[in-house]
Amino acid sequence: MKKRLFLLIFSTIFVTAITISFVIGSFSRNFVRGVFRENKEEKISRIESQLEHYQSILHSVEKEMNGIGEAALFKLYKKYPGTASINRASVSELKRFATQIGVGEVYFIDKDGSIFNSSLQSDVGLDLTGVSPSFSKYIDEIYGKGEVVSQGVNVSINEGKINHYMYYSPPGSSIIYEISIDASAYIKNKYNFELYEFLFRDMFKSFYGNYLHSVDLYSFAGGKGRSLINEGKIFYGSKELISKIINRGESVVEEGDILRVYKRLSFNEFFFNSSSRIYIELVYDISSLRTYSFSVFRLSLISIILITVIMFFLSSRRLNALFVDRINNILDGVRRIKNGTFTAPIDDSGKDELNNIASAINDMAATITKRTDDLGRTNEQLHEVTLYMNSIIESMPSALITLDNDDRILHWNRGAVNFTGISTEKARGNNLWELLPFIGRFKQACQDVRVSRNLAAFSGESVTVDKPRVVNLVILPFRESEVSGIIIRIDDITEIEKKEAQLKRARKAEMLGTMAGGLAHDFNNIISGIVSTASFMNYSLDNSNGVNPGEISEGLDMIKKSGLKASGLVKKLLSFSNRDLAVFEQTDISALIRDAVELSGHMLADIEVNLKLPEGEALAMADRSQLEQVFLNLIVNAAEAISSSQVERKGLIEILLEKGGRDLPKGDLQGEWHVVISDNGPGISQDILGSVFDPFVSTKESGSGLGLAIVNTIITEHEGFIEVSSGRNGTRFDIYIPSADF
Repeated sequence: MKKRLFLLIFSTIFVTAITISFVIGSFSRNFVRGVFRENKEEKISRIESQLEHYQSILHSVEKEMNGIGEAALFKLYKKYPGTASINRASVSELKRFATQIGVGEVYFIDKDGSIFNSSLQSDVGLDLTGVSPSFSKYIDEIYGKGEVVSQGVNVSINEGKINHYMYYSPPGSSIIYEISIDASAYIKNKYNFELYEFLFRDMFKSFYGNYLHSVDLYSFAGGKGRSLINEGKIFYGSKELISKIINRGESVVEEGDILRVYKRLSFNEFFFNSSSRIYIELVYDISSLRTYSFSVFRLSLISIILITVIMFFLSSRRLNALFVDRINNILDGVRRIKNGTFTAPIDDSGKDELNNIASAINDMAATITKRTDDLGRTNEQLHEVTLYMNSIIESMPSALITLDNDDRILHWNRGAVNFTGISTEKARGNNLWELLPFIGRFKQACQDVRVSRNLAAFSGESVTVDKPRVVNLVILPFRESEVSGIIIRIDDITEIEKKEAQLKRARKAEMLGTMAGGLAHDFNNIISGIVSTASFMNYSLDNSNGVNPGEISEGLDMIKKSGLKASGLVKKLLSFSNRDLAVFEQTDISALIRDAVELSGHMLADIEVNLKLPEGEALAMADRSQLEQVFLNLIVNAAEAISSSQVERKGLIEILLEKGGRDLPKGDLQGEWHVVISDNGPGISQDILGSVFDPFVSTKESGSGLGLAIVNTIITEHEGFIEVSSGRNGTRFDIYIPSADF
């Protein structure tokens, strides 16, 4: 302990000496760097003056390239006027066309700012909005303007080529047409090699000297940097350095004997890309600075070490007696706590930081004692809660099964024992699908739940355990530690299904009773009419001097009408309860509606019929006669309702046929036809509105009550459904029938 303390003191003094030496060395180094900084500012000022001449030359060249680019853009738009033609074009085709119109590359930018096709394969998919906020704004202002925009000379993001970029977006369009012209190649071919060398290679060589080794210009975009005067040269630094340079406007990087200085240029009106910043790089050799700094540091370090040695020997005597014994006492107390003895406090009578440490350790020991007691009580309570939850799970009538990652059984409650007859001990640890093969068809659903983490539910599933049963099955995901398992809950609803079947039979029997009663009543009225007419005819024959043919004819007509009415009643009853096999084929609903209106013409003489049918055929898979019967029945009912109305107004029947009309289930691509038949009659009483589709429920005094029941049955057989609404202003029927247009 004593040695470590002395070593710590010595190290502290030594580190302090080293720090002071570094401060002295840094001061001298900063002095020399100040000289370099003044040199840097002078160089940058001269370079900016040189660039003013450079930009005037380049600006005149840009005007020439603008003329070429504008003509090329219009040719590109004419060749590929829309998205379809652009998407059909291959990269090689676009490359040939770019050469044909005298440009380097062509690009097509979508409304999201991404290049969706180009003659340059590496740029397809490039998101231009991620280049920089200013460039994103620059692009957004071009869409749909119908103007040719010149971006100027810039460096391509992926290839590093020095290009001249131009854009055009047709009026109101969401596509931008872009072309690029190789600026360096244009200048070399158009003018002479000496101008090319000056603009792109040798412009700054006159500034080089003893310290300045290199000058370059960079443009940063999309986390990359490209040289503006040395084509293809990539900025060596990281994305973090690029971000630092952009945010601060300048930065200095030191690597060995090389010092790199970066600064944003103060002008940008015509020079290169007007939407980007230009940064200058100055590369200095600072080996002489390092030599000078190291000499100063070495001399100061020797001086400080001598002072350190003297101070250490003077202070070591006093420190030996002041701290060692007390620190050893504290360490003994810590060892007692480590061994589980929390009731023996550390005794320290000092009034300094060591005493504070001893007091804090004593307080910690007391807190550990208290929390250990609290943890014991919490564990007891947690054990009681666990037993309570297990009791609830075991008492559930549902079978509850928990599976691990490998579909092995983790939990098997009493409900599972009762349902399968397999004990918990036998089930736990086994593979579920091997133990209960009768639910193997749900294995894939369990895998889907484990992946999607969404529950799956199955209702009314038939399984065979010891006997056939009907169950509801729910699969839920759960995660515990490294286990990504599932929970399966099985509810045996066999008895419930039996009771529901019994209830359905009872309801059917009740409906048959109602039908029988209504049928008996109607037939009784018909037979009474026949008997009374026959009796009258018999009386007339017995008590008349002569037979009156007119009376006999009237009686026979009455008997015939009663017989036809009875025949119609039986025909409707058979249609409702024992229908003939329907023939489903593609049927035009519009034509059926027109035929039904034409057949009902004798009843519509004083009624206005407003048809709103779509152009062309409205096809559905239907039985033509049955569906025509539906429309005819509803139109006749509407006409009869209008005729019985006490309100003096022009009768109106509106028939609408349209596609859709309600929300369809997700994924339903077939669609449906929506038929609306409405009238302005007196409406249906609210007392019977909810049961108008039940047998023998009629809105008319003389009706059989089977018409709307047959309509509902036919629509149901066509996999559609019918709704009714009624009020003082009339009645409306909405019919939905699956479409066969697709």
